Amino acid sequence: MDDYKSSITTTCWLACVCLLMSGCWNREPAPATTAQELSAVQIEAFRPQAVAMCGACHNTPDPAAFPKDAWAKEVQQGYDFYFQSDRRDIPPPPQEEMVAWFRTQAPAVLKIETPANTPSPVRFRVEKTSWPTPHPKERINVSHVLFRKTDSSSHALLCDMSTSEIRRMEFSNKSLTTSLIATSSHPAHIVPTDLNGDGQEDFLIADLGSFKPEDHDLGRVTWLRMDSSGQPQLVPLLTQVGRVADVRPADFDGDGDLDLVVAVFGWRKAGKLLLLRQTKVVDGLPQFETETLDKRHGAIHVPVKDLDGDGDLDFVVLFAQEHEEVDAFLNRGDGTFERQVIQLAGDPAYGSSGIELVDLDTDGDTDVLYSNGDSLDSLYVKPQHSIQWLENKGDFPFQRHHIGYVPGVTRAVAGDIDGDGDLDLAATAWLPNGVHADGTSQPSTFDALLWFEQTAPQQFTRHSLATMKELGFVALDLGDLDEDGDLDVIAGGYADDGLPFSQVSVFWNDGATGGAKRE
Repeated sequence: MDDYKSSITTTCWLACVCLLMSGCWNREPAPATTAQELSAVQIEAFRPQAVAMCGACHNTPDPAAFPKDAWAKEVQQGYDFYFQSDRRDIPPPPQEEMVAWFRTQAPAVLKIETPANTPSPVRFRVEKTSWPTPHPKERINVSHVLFRKTDSSSHALLCDMSTSEIRRMEFSNKSLTTSLIATSSHPAHIVPTDLNGDGQEDFLIADLGSFKPEDHDLGRVTWLRMDSSGQPQLVPLLTQVGRVADVRPADFDGDGDLDLVVAVFGWRKAGKLLLLRQTKVVDGLPQFETETLDKRHGAIHVPVKDLDGDGDLDFVVLFAQEHEEVDAFLNRGDGTFERQVIQLAGDPAYGSSGIELVDLDTDGDTDVLYSNGDSLDSLYVKPQHSIQWLENKGDFPFQRHHIGYVPGVTRAVAGDIDGDGDLDLAATAWLPNGVHADGTSQPSTFDALLWFEQTAPQQFTRHSLATMKELGFVALDLGDLDEDGDLDVIAGGYADDGLPFSQVSVFWNDGATGGAKRE
C-alpha cells in the first residue's frame, strides 16, 4: 500500500486491501539505463540536492530499495509528479544526475531468498467455494473476510470488490454455502455495530468507490441495516470523499452515542483521516459533524482500542503511500486526540499492507501486528517484505521485532491455531502477475498462505499451507467455522490477469498431525 508519489516517486497499494486496488497498473519492466556511475566523492557532493528534492515531501528513498535498472523509471515518475504538482519551490536538479546518484548506490538485483518452512504440526485440509458472478468473465476479488460468532451461528462476512457483493458464508450440512446480504459499489471493509442503539446488529461498510486507484469523490461510508420488513437497507453516512478503506465505530467523546473514525485512503490527492462525531438522531438516522484529524492520504486501517489504559478509546492508523507510518491517536478524554508515532519505516517504498491490534506477549497491554508486502508500487519483490511485531513498552515508538520474511504479505492475524494456549499467527500473501524477483527466485514458489507457530515466548516457526503456484490471497481471518473447537483459516482469493478465477478457501483445522488434538 504504498505510493511514493505526491511530488516524487510512486508506489501504490491499498490494502489492503484496500488492498490491492491502489497499485500502479503499468506492467512493463523498468527500462535499463546507461547513466554514468558516480564516485564516492560525487555521491556525497550530490546528496544535498537529492535529499532536498526527494525529502521535501517524504523520506528520501533508499537507493537499495530498487535494482539499478529500475531507477531511470522511478526518477522519471518522480519528476513527472513534481511537475504535475503545484510545487515550484525546489528547483529540480538535472534528471540524469539524479538517476546516476540512485543507480550508482543501488544493487544490480534485489537478493531474494525463498524462506524455509518446516512441516506443520497441525493437519489442514482445504475446501474452496465461489459463487456466480454477474458476468461470465468477471472474477471474484475478496477484499475483506470477517469471522463472526453469534448466539445463533458461526459464519464469515465477505466483501467482493469485483461483483460489489457482501456475502455471508457458513458451514452447514457438511458443506460451505454463501448467501448474498447486500451490494455496495466497491466494498473494502465491513464491521459490525449497533449504530442506532436498538439492540439489533447492523454493519458499517467502507467503500472505495472504484476498483482501480483514482483521485475522485466516489468513496463513501454506508450503514447496512435491516428495515421494518427485514430487508437490507444501505444508508449513506458519508459521501463525496476519496476512496474509503476502513471505518470503525466508537464513543470517543463519552456522550453515549457512537462516533466514526474513517480512513479515506484516496490515492495521490484525495485522502485524509476523518472523525464523524455523532450529534443527534433525526427520524431514526444519526447525524454527524465531520472533522479532519489528519490531511495525509494513504490511511488503510483504523482499529480502535484503549491503548494507554486511561479508560477512554484511542485508535491506531496505518498510513501507507509515501508516509509508511503507524500512528497512535490518543484520546485526551474530551474526544480530541494527541498523535504519537508507533513506527516510522523511513522508506517511502516500504510497502505497508496492514495492522492488527493484539497483546502478542500477553503482558496486559496492546501491541501491533504489522505487515508490509505491497509490490504493486514497482512490481518488485522486496527483501524487506515481512511480518513484524511492534511491542508496546509503555512509550513511543514501540519496539520493533522481525517475525518472518514473507514476499508479498498482505495480512497477518493472531490466534491459538495449535491449541496450546499461546498466540500463533496466520498470514496471506499475493504478488501480481509479472512481478520481478531476482532472476533465480520464482514467485510461484513463495507462500500464499502460511502460519507461524509460537514455540517459545515470542519465538515463531513457519509452516506453509499454500504457495502462489495457483493463487494468492489478500483477505484473511481465523475462526471456528465448523464449531469443532479449533480455529480454521479463512482466506479470500484475488484474481490477477494470469488466473481465470478466484475463490474463498477454508483451511479446516483437523488437529495435531500425531492424532488427537493438542490440549
